[in-house]
Amino acid sequence: MKYFSLTFVLITLFVSASLANGQTPAKSDATTQSIMQLESSFNDAMLKGDAAALEKLLANEWFLQMEASLIDKEQYAGWLKANGGPYSAIKDSDVNVRLHDSAVVVEGISSRTLKDGGTVKQIRFTRVYAKAANGWQLVAMHFDKLN
Repeated sequence: MKYFSLTFVLITLFVSASLANGQTPAKSDATTQSIMQLESSFNDAMLKGDAAALEKLLANEWFLQMEASLIDKEQYAGWLKANGGPYSAIKDSDVNVRLHDSAVVVEGISSRTLKDGGTVKQIRFTRVYAKAANGWQLVAMHFDKLN
């Protein structure tokens, strides 16, 4: 729980610092393009139920905070394997990418169509990437349901 609290505080500080400094979302540089490709790969893995691809994108210490729950990489990959890609479509909008030296914060809205008959779920998400020796890795994620 202490790890979660510290990480949440750090994420909040990253976002607050960029807003306080007047930093605007980056749109066209190489890092932003790389991150957007990773975002696309993340969504593809979710659509296909490809836990192996997802595990490559996520850092070992990755976690998801949602609805007052904390989910680690192993739990998330297990959920994806068990559900075999629960979505028939994923469309992200209002995506902003903020660069911070060796970290990147991505936030936006995602509309996810469930295979259960077309129910559309919308979430507001925040994803944090960190620069590792082998490239960018997703280290933390948070989302809230909008509907």
